[in-house]
Amino acid sequence: MVRKLAFFLFFIAWCRSLGGVVTAKYAGEFLRTGVGARALGMGGAYIAVAEDVTAVYWNPAGLVSMESLQVHGMHAERFAGIVNWDFVGAGLPVNDNLAMGFGFFRLGVDGIPFTRLRDPSRDLGEFYVDEYGRRVQNDVYAYKMVDDAEMAFVFSFAKKRSERFSYGGNIKVIRKSAGEYGAWGLGFDVGIRMNPYRDLRVGLVLLDGTSTLLAWNGGRRELILPNIKVGAAYPFRWSSFECLTVFDVHLGFEDRGTAAQATWGRMDFDFRGGLEVRFRERVAIRLGTDRGRFTTGAGISVSAFNIDYGYMTHADLGNTHRISMTFFWNKDRLSRL
Repeated sequence: MVRKLAFFLFFIAWCRSLGGVVTAKYAGEFLRTGVGARALGMGGAYIAVAEDVTAVYWNPAGLVSMESLQVHGMHAERFAGIVNWDFVGAGLPVNDNLAMGFGFFRLGVDGIPFTRLRDPSRDLGEFYVDEYGRRVQNDVYAYKMVDDAEMAFVFSFAKKRSERFSYGGNIKVIRKSAGEYGAWGLGFDVGIRMNPYRDLRVGLVLLDGTSTLLAWNGGRRELILPNIKVGAAYPFRWSSFECLTVFDVHLGFEDRGTAAQATWGRMDFDFRGGLEVRFRERVAIRLGTDRGRFTTGAGISVSAFNIDYGYMTHADLGNTHRISMTFFWNKDRLSRL
C-alpha cells in the first residue's frame, strides 16, 4: 500500500512538473456522461448501486456482486440526436472475492462538414463565369467530412474484503480525435462500496486520482483534475414492490462557476437523486433528477436479458434517449430461454 501511494504521489509531481501543461476545465467532461439506461432513469445516482458490468464506469468496487459473466451494450442519442454516446462492456467473477471487467466508451459528433468558398477571391453569393464557361454562384460547399470523437478503454478489478466492504480500481486509456488532431491519455480511478448499517449502501469513487495527462499531437498537453463522487442507496419493500432510493454528490475542483449547481471556493458540487420501483423482479419504473434535469425510465427482465430505457430533458439542448441491454450468462436465467 505504501509503495502504491508513493507511486501515485510521484506520478502527480511528474505530471505537474512538465512544461506547457495546462489544466483543462472540460477535458474529461465526456467521462461524466454516465452509462446504462437504468442509471439515467434514476438521475444518474448510481455510485452505490452499480453491481453489474456497468460498475466499470460507476464504481469498480461493485463488480464483486456479479454472479456470472455479463455483457452490456448501450446506445444513447443526446441533445436531439446530435451527439452519439455508446458503451460496450463485459464483466466476469474470477472467484467469490475477486472480479474483473472491461469497457469501451465513445462519445462523438459524426459527419461534421468542413466548408470553404468555391472561389475565395470573390464575395459570397457573387455570380461569375468559371473555367468551364458556366455561370455559377460563389457559395459554400463541404469539401470533407470529419468526426469529433472522445473514447476511453477501461480495465477494472474488484476485491471483496468482507460481506460489507469491497474495493476496486480502473486503468483507463483515453483517446480523443478532432479532424487532423488527436490526443492520448492515461488515468486511474479507485472506488469502495460498503454497507455500514443494515441495508444502507454507500459508495465512494476517486476519479483521475493522479490527474490524467492528455498529450495532443500538436504539442498541447492538458491535465484532467481529480474529482470525487459519493453515493448512497437504501432499498425497502412495499407489498409486492421493491423500492430503491438513491442520492449522489459529485465534487470537482475545476472552478466551473455557473456550470455547477453549487460552488465553494474552487470546489464544485453537482447533485443527483432518484427512485426505482420494481415489481416481482420483472418490471421496473424509475424517476430522478440529474443536476436539476428531470429523468425517467423503465426496464424489463426477460429470460437472460435486462432491457432498459432512460430519458432526460434539457431545456436548451434537447432531450436524451438511452437504450441498454445486459446479458447474464447465468444457469437460472438461461433455463428460462
